[in-house]
Parts: sequence; C-alpha cells; structure tokens
Amino acid sequence: MIYSKDAIVGEKTLRENLELVKEKIRTYGEVLVIGDNEKEVLKVSFFNMGEVKRPKAKCVTLVEALERVLISAPEDAVHVDQIVNDIASANLYFKKDGSLAKREDIRATAQNYPQKFECLKGNYIKLKRESGVIKIVKEKK
Repeated sequence: MIYSKDAIVGEKTLRENLELVKEKIRTYGEVLVIGDNEKEVLKVSFFNMGEVKRPKAKCVTLVEALERVLISAPEDAVHVDQIVNDIASANLYFKKDGSLAKREDIRATAQNYPQKFECLKGNYIKLKRESGVIKIVKEKK
C-alpha cells in the first residue's frame, strides 16, 4: 500500500498527540508509525487500535449502518475496509462491549441478509437495488 505523507507519524507523535493520530486514522483508514530509531514501523488502523472504545450505546443496528454507508457511497460496490472506516468515523454502530465493528462482522452481516446485500469478489459489498430504487424487503422474524 502507498501511504500519503500525512498518514505517516513518528512514535513521539503517537505518544504525545493520540487525538491527532486517531483523526488521521479516521481520514486515511490507517497510519504508519515510524519508531524513534527509524527501524521500527507499525501499521495502526481501527482494526488494531485498542484505545478506540466507545460507549455501549449504539445509534443503529449493523444492518442499518451498512445500508446507510452503501446508500451514500458514490460507487455501486464498496470494499469492506472502507465500510468499516465509514461506519467508525460516523459513529453509526458499536458492539455491545463498545468496540467498533470489524471487517468480519460486516461481511457476515452482508452474507446473513442476502435479500439486502450482495457479496462480491475482492471483499466488495453491494446494496441490492431494483430499477434504481433501493429494494425494501420486510424481514421475517
């Protein structure tokens, strides 16, 4: 992966300005942290950043969060990593323990709702639509 100059931070910045690093992760999806000796490199993202815990309350279900992200996406199909970042940055969904949804959660949810989502090759997910309009299917309980 090619990283923007802005998505690379030093270890000192990570220690002293965690909020800045979190904002860069929200913007770029992940950052590279270069160690003080410039030999250590650490990739930090929402997937492995333990400090990013949220309150146990959540705004919507994961299905609803997934729908919102896919509806507002400019592309027809969106990569799972981008969906995870969009849900996290918009604070749409948190698990019961307050942690963020992971890529496995997104993929499993999409597979469990084949009437709403289509899982494509390359870890892309597409919202099912009918003639340009989103297909609304009443779920069986």
